[in-house]
Amino acid sequence: MGIGACGTCRQQFRGFPKELKVGKNAKLPYHFRSKAVNDGVATLLWMDSSPVTMMSTIHPLSGEDSLVLRMRKHPGNKSTNTSGANSTFLPGERQKELDIPVIVDAYNQHKVGVDVADQYQTYFDIQLISRCN
Repeated sequence: MGIGACGTCRQQFRGFPKELKVGKNAKLPYHFRSKAVNDGVATLLWMDSSPVTMMSTIHPLSGEDSLVLRMRKHPGNKSTNTSGANSTFLPGERQKELDIPVIVDAYNQHKVGVDVADQYQTYFDIQLISRCN
């Protein structure tokens, strides 16, 4: 159809690959990546401060174009993956340049439009009940 899409997804989604399903409190190494491609849709499991699952039809998941170098902040002490992050960051280090998947970077750069639209939608109830006299 020539339409590209990228976004987060839930693991309970019917088309989500079984090999990428992990629990919400999974203990995986910090910045762990696992990927699968089904019917032209790339699915990514990435471990940041907690597991992140994303699907895309326009981003590569392997090769040199699949990662981008970005400045990342140390996750808070209450995050799911604090121990994994502590092994990546030096003591007292609050920021560090790390390779992140390009799909995550693109989502972070362009998510504002969708999130604002979803936010505005919650302000107004569109399921109004009306009665005719």
